[in-house]
Amino acid sequence: MEDILNASEVKIHLETCSVYQSNPNDTVTSKWHKASSIAEAENIAKETSKKYNKGWKKADCCMKFV
Repeated sequence: MEDILNASEVKIHLETCSVYQSNPNDTVTSKWHKASSIAEAENIAKETSKKYNKGWKKADCCMKFV
């Protein structure tokens, strides 16, 4: 998830995550990007995070052990 307001780092969520499922659409403050694999999601996160200089991470809520 890209934080458009630059409040936090870019986070990778699984589609099964409750955060994604309760907010599946882009909003004025966030934008979701689709990926077909974790590796692709990491690449998107790395590129997107360059706009904000805050880095990226796998979301703690659903990606701790992935």
